[in-house]
Amino acid sequence: MSLKPAILPELYCGDGSWDVWFGHFQNVAAVNNWDDATKVLWLKARLTGRAQVAIQRLSKETLGDLQALTRAMKERFEPNCQTEMYWRKIQSRLKRSDEAWHDFADDLCGLVNKAIPHVQEEARQQLAVMRYLEQLSDTQVAFSVRQKRPKTLAEAVALTLETESLAIASGVSSCKERLRSLVAGTQTENSTTDINAQGLLTTLVQRMGKLKDTLAEARPAKKSYGPIVVKICF
Repeated sequence: MSLKPAILPELYCGDGSWDVWFGHFQNVAAVNNWDDATKVLWLKARLTGRAQVAIQRLSKETLGDLQALTRAMKERFEPNCQTEMYWRKIQSRLKRSDEAWHDFADDLCGLVNKAIPHVQEEARQQLAVMRYLEQLSDTQVAFSVRQKRPKTLAEAVALTLETESLAIASGVSSCKERLRSLVAGTQTENSTTDINAQGLLTTLVQRMGKLKDTLAEARPAKKSYGPIVVKICF
């Protein structure tokens, strides 16, 4: 046994899940190669807050036995009476608009594991997936993901992200195509307008020329008068 551990377990104050924290503690214990007696010492040393208060109320016999100690802590922080509470949390848990699908799935999975810890993993995953699919608000994304029948939350999240990415890419392509059509239509309209304006100008010039000729023909000819003779009478 190494006197100096390679890594230390995280502190536990009693606010989070005891099962999650104790799973983390067991992983750290395996890395450090701790025996049961060493686990007891480190477990008590890594408890703070409400969790530290809880172990101070236990008997010496319980504090010296790893199984008895962990069982007492589980009953304190993960009681069976909380099952109904977790079920209510599962039903009321909604995905927030600013929440990533991975984060929502992780939280949902944790709630399901707490609500039915003794049920097989496959059944827990099916329940979590069913609740997850209910949160897909986009009808096209929901239809596509449901059609592929994901068996685990990880599969459901991967399908959701893939479908959303394809939808975004399709939307961008559609916008680009509409923009190209709009630009092309504007250019065609401008070309037609230029041609029409040029035709109108040509017609106007021709009409002005004809009007000038008509005015010239209608103008009366100047009369020619002979020399003026002035008679003076005396």
